[in-house]
Amino acid sequence: MRNDGDDSRSSGWNRRFIEEQFDKETADRLRYVLMTIWRDDHPTFPSERSEGERNTFLVRWQLGLAAIYAEAEDTDWANELSDTEARLAARYTPIAPVLIGNIRAGTGLFAMLAYGQVDEEI
Repeated sequence: MRNDGDDSRSSGWNRRFIEEQFDKETADRLRYVLMTIWRDDHPTFPSERSEGERNTFLVRWQLGLAAIYAEAEDTDWANELSDTEARLAARYTPIAPVLIGNIRAGTGLFAMLAYGQVDEEI
């Protein structure tokens, strides 16, 4: 994971860092474990939260976001998602402006939404 922004929150997936600190096998195993994590949570959209909590999110959702980023190493990852998984992945977008802008070979969440993986409003 890497630090972003002034508040240095962890976000994203940084395979190179993990491999430098450990090894490729450890990075692969961590990626595999992370791939299940984001599916076990249900982030809320700001509009679903009380007015006083709309500018907040749970820290564990950042881990889920990192897990999606790890899974997105596979350029076909979005094509492999069920509709339910695609809708769930889209719930991470409000905490992920960096990921939304990182449309690597069509794998970003924004691309997933734009190209019909999620075919109706969430």
